[in-house]
This record gives sequence, C-alpha cells and structure tokens, in this order.
Amino acid sequence: MKLGSWQRITSVIGLVFILGGSLYAREDAPGSRNESLLNHLLAPGPVIRGHAKFEGECLKCHTWGKGLPASKCLDCHDPVKKQIAEKRGFHGLASESCVQCHREHKGRFFDSMAVNEKKFDHSKTSFALKGKHRKAACADCHKEVRGKLSSRPGSLSYFGTNAACASCHQKDDVHFFEGEWAKKDCGSCHGVDDWHKTVNFNHKADTQYQLIGKHAALECASCHVPEDSQNQAGRRVQYRWPDLKVKGCETCHESPHVGTKSFGSFQGKCDECHTSWTWVVSKLLQEFRHDNTRFPLTGNHLRLACRDCHTSAEGHEVYRFPSEAKEFCIDCHLNPHKQQLSAGFAEQKCSLCHSTITFEKQKPFDHNLTRYKLRDTHAQLRCENCHRPTSQQFPVRKKTDALRSMHQFLFPDLTAKACVTCHADVHAGQLGTSCTKCHTETKWQQLKFNHDADSRFPLAGKHAQAKCDKCHGIASDLHASPGRAVKPVVRYRPVASQCVNCHKDPHASRFGSRCGDCHSEEKWRDIKNFHRDFTLTDVHKTLSCNECHKNDRPLKGMSQLCYMCHQKDDIHGGALPTCGDCHKQDFWDHTSFRHSMSFFPLQGVHRTLQCVQCHSNNVYRGTPDQCINCHLAAARGVTNPVHVMPSFTNCKNCHNQFVF
Repeated sequence: MKLGSWQRITSVIGLVFILGGSLYAREDAPGSRNESLLNHLLAPGPVIRGHAKFEGECLKCHTWGKGLPASKCLDCHDPVKKQIAEKRGFHGLASESCVQCHREHKGRFFDSMAVNEKKFDHSKTSFALKGKHRKAACADCHKEVRGKLSSRPGSLSYFGTNAACASCHQKDDVHFFEGEWAKKDCGSCHGVDDWHKTVNFNHKADTQYQLIGKHAALECASCHVPEDSQNQAGRRVQYRWPDLKVKGCETCHESPHVGTKSFGSFQGKCDECHTSWTWVVSKLLQEFRHDNTRFPLTGNHLRLACRDCHTSAEGHEVYRFPSEAKEFCIDCHLNPHKQQLSAGFAEQKCSLCHSTITFEKQKPFDHNLTRYKLRDTHAQLRCENCHRPTSQQFPVRKKTDALRSMHQFLFPDLTAKACVTCHADVHAGQLGTSCTKCHTETKWQQLKFNHDADSRFPLAGKHAQAKCDKCHGIASDLHASPGRAVKPVVRYRPVASQCVNCHKDPHASRFGSRCGDCHSEEKWRDIKNFHRDFTLTDVHKTLSCNECHKNDRPLKGMSQLCYMCHQKDDIHGGALPTCGDCHKQDFWDHTSFRHSMSFFPLQGVHRTLQCVQCHSNNVYRGTPDQCINCHLAAARGVTNPVHVMPSFTNCKNCHNQFVF
C-alpha cells in the first residue's frame, strides 16, 4: 500500500519533468483563463488579469513565512505609494492593508478594485464633498479610465483626480490671475455652497484700494467687468489698473470736463470738487466768466440762470455738451424743423438762419445752397409763397411741452414730381411731372415743345399748318383744379394717330385704314405710287382705269394674272396660265421663251420650223420629245432597209437633226 503511494508520487514527479515547461505555459488567446497547469493544480485560484504576467512567481507578491506584506504591492503601485507617503487621498489616510480591500486568486476577471458609488464615503479621502459637490455624479469629476489589462478596461479608475478647483473648473475661471494671486486656490475666496455669493475677500486688507462711500455698496461686477469681448471668449475680467494712482477716478469714470474750456483741465483732479459719497460739486466756482468757454452768452441767453442750461432732463447737472459743431443749440433746443429739412441741412448750424436775439426773424438765406436753385420768376417770390405753414405741431424746447406749427421746408417729392409739388397739373397727369419739357420758369405760357422731336407724330404738310385745338380737343373724362374753379382739360395723351380718327373716309373702309399708302399730307388728292403692285408699262399705260377696273371694283380686288382680262385672247387654252413667263406688255407677239432652256433644245432643221408644226392646236405642255412621235409615217415608208423591224426604234442611233 505504501509502495503504491510512493509510486504515485514518483509518477507525479516524473510527469512534471516530462511535461517540462508546459506546466508553466500560459494561454494567451483572448477569453482563455491564462492560467498555468501547475498553478491550476497547486495554487488557491488564478490571479486577476493585471497580475497574470506574475502567474507562477509567487514570491513576487508573497514572502516566506510572512504572508503578503503591503510593501510588495507598493513596489509596483507607485501612485498609491506616493499617496501613502504624503498622507493624502484615500490610500494615504487608510489604515487597512492592501489585501483587506483588494482580494486575489478569485479568478482572472475578478474586479479587485470595484467601488460601490452609492455607499462610498468620500470623507475618507482628502476631499470631503460639500455644497453642490454632493449632487455631482462620480463621472463628473473622475475622468480617468482603467487600462487594457484591467478586468473592466475603459471604466472609471477613481484615482489621480486633483483636488484643486482649477482641475475641473478651469473653463469657468474669469480671473486669469497673475503673480501671487495665481498661486491661490479658488477656495480661498469662494465657497462651494454658492460660488457667487460666498466670497471671503477683504478689499481693504487684500488690495491697495480701500472702498469708501458709495464704492463700498457696489457689487464686484460693477467695477470688475470683462476687459475685451474678443479676449478669452469675453470672460477675462479686469482686476488690475496700473494707472489708478495717476488717473484716479477717470480710470473707471469718464470725465464730463475733458476737452472743455469751461473749468480748465480737471483731468485726474476729480477729488478737488467731488467725493466718493456724493458727486455733487462741493465748492462754489467763483469769478466764473462764461465768455472763456466754448459758448459765450449772447442775446436771450444772457437772461438765463445757470440751471436753465446746465441741468439734464433727469435732473443732473451737466457742464459738457457734445454738439460744438452745431454751436450747442440742439443740446437745449429741439429741432423745430424735424422731418422738414433734408439730411444735409438738418446737420447744419441753426445760426445759418437764426440768431440768439430773436429766433423768428431770419437772416438772409442763399437758396442756391439747397438742391433747388431759384431762377427767373421763382427768384422774385417771398419765402412764404412756397414755404407755407403746415397743420403739424412740433415741440421747440426740450424742457417744455409747448408745441408750435412750422412752415414746410422739406419737399420729399420735389425731384420726382417737380413743379406739381407746388403747382396744380392743368393736364391732369397726361404728360407726367416733368413740366420743364415744354415750359420755362421765365414765362410759363411760352412753350419750347417740338412736335416733331418730342411726340410720336411729326407734323408734315398741311398738318404743320393746323392749330393745336384742331386735333387736341377737350377731354370729357379729365378734370384739373389749379385753384378753386374746375377747369376743362385738353386731351394731349393719348391721341389716336390714324387718319380716320380725324378725317372722314370717302372709301367707307373698303381699303383699310392706311391712307398714307396712296395719299400724302402735302396734297390729299395727289395719289402717289398707286400702281406699285402692278406696274403699268407700254400698252397698259394707254388704257383708262375703267377698262380694267369693272364691276364696281375701281381701286382694289383686281388680279395681276393676265388671263383674268385676256382669257378670250389665250390661244393656249389655259394650259400656260402665267403669260409673263413668255410675253411682255410692250410687244405681245415677241416672246422671251427660249427652247434651248426646255427639255428639247432645237437643233438643225428643227430651228427653221414654226411652233404649230410641232405644237398642234397650240398645245405646248406635254409634247413628246421622241423622233418617232412626229416622224413615224416617214419611217414606215423607208424600205432599204426596212424600218419596221424591232431594232429600228431609236432614230438617234443613225440620224441627227442636222443631216437626216
């Protein structure tokens, strides 16, 4: 029995040596246990995936007789070793050994670093969760993930997160501090319960500028505003003012006195008159002369009190006015010509027309400075003849509600409507708005209209002698009111230009409406070129009209075909209807027909024949061109050789027209 046991032990040892390295060989195929055979037989279980490379090297983690010391773990896990050395973080504050939390030999894919996010006590780390951090999910802060050798590659590692605010909230930093302040953590001023409200900052102790007066009541953002909307996405807030000691208040506040001559130069000297508790001037300015300013007082301005001008609509004192180019009038006075002057004149100084002595009495004005220069009769008119009072009311002072009606100075439609802006259109819109095409400003009734150049109907012949009212009568459908009386309107456009619109047609429309085809404006009865469609020559010129124009058709409807009149003279029986192809009006019997241009040119003896010898019964078309058609009888009379044989059918094989 004992021998059998030793035999089994010897067999095992032999098997170990026989298998050799295969006992420690590891399977590397994905999804395999990655465990050696010896380890599977002797070890308590496979190690985790991250320790698989140490499979079989027990002393890499274990110590003979001393179990599993933490120092062995820290030989590989440097980040944990660093935390423990610095006594920070979860591992630096923990008192347990590694094996109490991280178990081994539980299988290749056992998660020895699993964390229960819901039950984990974050206070055991160096960063206890307070305020809004309590509501944040783990993944909001812990961004690092496990490596490929982990049992859960890609999952959160919960390790290495920096506790500094900037590590997560760098994008929310609006300070971009430099120097000593850049080294401070956000928590030195801000709290985690409410980032904006909980601010532990002493402006007096921590800066060189003590807040007093109304400055002490201001919110931080009232002074610390973004430097540049284009810089750092508009988030960089200004906290340093290098010129504060030199510029003083003007570092933040725009001085109303800069650039004025009223009080000299107050730049950087605000505290000589003002305090942080109230901006109101603290000492009276004595021996002040307004003549030393940009606006010496003249006329009615001399009677005004200072507050009448140097008080804004909101009740604040104002000593600097922006409209120096317009002599400051519009800073106190509303523009009474609002929407009545052109854009160019609206920007001019009021003193161009008015004075401070009296606003109503105007200075002499050069109208040629406007877009409408006065000429001839217009230059003799008074201003009010064109610039009449309107019903619209305008305010004249900024500090009162007084309204006043003003004269009209702006005529928006002057360019488009011209004269009819002021003058009634006696033509009731027939001729448009450009009156100067016909009239002048010198004398309205004297016209410069040219009927030949300016109309669609040039006057010629007798028309040039006719008076205007012969063609242009009163229009019953148009009315014009130049004044109170309604006057009749002469029709100028549209006027029909056909002859029959004015002249009675003696032909009763039988020949259409184009009278000019036969008649002229010089002399109506002088017919011009009437027979142009059928030119009369030779014999036809000797005929009277009624010899051709019969049956009550004196001027039209006649055909140009010869046989319509000469049918009885047609010896061709209508076979050749176009007589003009051969015959002419000058000599009918002498034809222009050329037999050489036909299918049968005449040669030899044929040229001596009369037409009727071949064209019997005056039939010309369809005459055959074969010899046998005319000479068959002669051919039959020939006996030597006999021509009736079938082979004697083409005469041209032996004969010709010259010598038969």
